[in-house]
Amino acid sequence: MGGLARHRGFGPKSVILLLLVLSLAVTAVIFLGKVMATSPPLVVDCKPSTPVYCVPAPSGVAETDTSNIQRAIDAMPDGVGGTIVLQAGSYTLSRPVTGYLTGTTIVGSGGTAQGLGLTQGTTRIIAPPSGWAFDVGKAGEGNANFSGATFRDLQIVGNDTAAGGIWIKGHSNFRIQNCTVTGFTAGTGLLLDSAGSGSQYGELSGFQSTDNHLGLDVRGTNGLRILGGMFDGNHNSGSPRSGSTAIRVTEGDTLRMFGTVIQYYETGVDLAVGINSELYGVRFEGFATAVHNAAPSTRIYGGSFDNSILGAPSGTAVKNDSTARQLFFDPGDVTEVLHFLVDQGSGTQTPVRRLASKNYNPTPSVTRTVSGSSSEDVDHANATISFDSPPSGTVTLKLSTNFKAAEGSSLFLFLRRGGSDVPGTRRLVAQGGSNSGIVTIEWEVSQLVPGERYTYDLGVASSGGVAELRFGDQWGPLAISVTG
Repeated sequence: MGGLARHRGFGPKSVILLLLVLSLAVTAVIFLGKVMATSPPLVVDCKPSTPVYCVPAPSGVAETDTSNIQRAIDAMPDGVGGTIVLQAGSYTLSRPVTGYLTGTTIVGSGGTAQGLGLTQGTTRIIAPPSGWAFDVGKAGEGNANFSGATFRDLQIVGNDTAAGGIWIKGHSNFRIQNCTVTGFTAGTGLLLDSAGSGSQYGELSGFQSTDNHLGLDVRGTNGLRILGGMFDGNHNSGSPRSGSTAIRVTEGDTLRMFGTVIQYYETGVDLAVGINSELYGVRFEGFATAVHNAAPSTRIYGGSFDNSILGAPSGTAVKNDSTARQLFFDPGDVTEVLHFLVDQGSGTQTPVRRLASKNYNPTPSVTRTVSGSSSEDVDHANATISFDSPPSGTVTLKLSTNFKAAEGSSLFLFLRRGGSDVPGTRRLVAQGGSNSGIVTIEWEVSQLVPGERYTYDLGVASSGGVAELRFGDQWGPLAISVTG
């Protein structure tokens, strides 16, 4: 009775159920094997759905090179497009290359360069003596041709008689990627022409326009995006060419620019028309007018306006015409620019921002001794600051410096302009007992003429004994900033 429990054996029903399960498992394995045997492999030898044409290498004969490129473009199926590959070397054109180029990519070897000597092994297109190197698209197709052309990894080299590098007519969603257009000293690097059809949504990325009289001419492209790239009007030397413009917009709206560099053009960006254009982090150097704005609404964020490469303060950061109704202008650094904003428009907003700053931190340290009650400049070369008055006509100047006053002496700091004290700015820093340390002073100066340039010196005087101002690596810098 108390022995081990007995296990029951399989009955007839259990055996039948087990055989049924085994049968189903074998059937499933056989079925999966057949499926795997008849299904295509995951990796197949696929072919592009659109043609790829490789143009013969440059021949050194202009007519041959032109014909080879033109034949590849003409062979593209209508409305389908494909890829045209240009090999490394210099193709010389005897006449403009033309075509509709719907959905077509023209790609070279290599990438972008600021100048011809900075990139080797690239594909170069030598422009014909007249006309355009590439004349693509046709009028009236911008809203129908939503698969625009793409140009990638090309250098297009111009001359002083050709019209320009690339003329795109009536394309939407076109792309210009890592291309350099250079040397059209009397012409245009790139012309985007809606041709009366309202083309839109094109994009330039890594695009370089160098040594062209007009870098980019926008005639009716809405929603154009410019990502990075550079517009260099005169190979970063000398001064801007008279009448030259980096980017001109005469038709279209909602231009977006991000981190582009524009230098040595007389006018950087000329917004004749267009609502809601926005410039983010654009760097302007060497200009007469960085932004000429006649458009109804424009926003400029960050970036820099710097004319120090021209050797002296000059130019205007933004010139706002009377047709401009809304301008939001909040730049980063403004350096060696004569006029911050020339404003003839309405509705301009310029948030409080730093207009100028200077840190004088010599090595070895410098001690400026003061022992008389007469007003003096602390240091006309280094304790001075210049800025353009903002539209409000009111600024705040902030000073920070190290000082030491002897027993019984009084130390005064104030602003001076043109050799005279500015009324109402004298501040008592120390009086009576011997003391030293860091002093910080703020002055508010109002009733300035908007857009005018002002220069203020730091003035100093003492009474009753000797005082010192101390700045440099031992004491810290003499720091002056202007906001407004």
